[in-house]
Amino acid sequence: MTVTDGPFTEAKEAVVNFTLIEVRSKEEAVEISRRFWKIISEGEGTIQQVFGPQD
Repeated sequence: MTVTDGPFTEAKEAVVNFTLIEVRSKEEAVEISRRFWKIISEGEGTIQQVFGPQD
């Protein structure tokens, strides 16, 4: 018998999450991101502005 996990990516490679945070500046967003990745220690992320005035 052969067992495969199918034609899909492994769950650890396909899990995607997002968080909306309210910050006063781009610098504050970067600092919060740095603290988060210090805890998680692996993976990658993107900071995107979704509300408010453009810089």
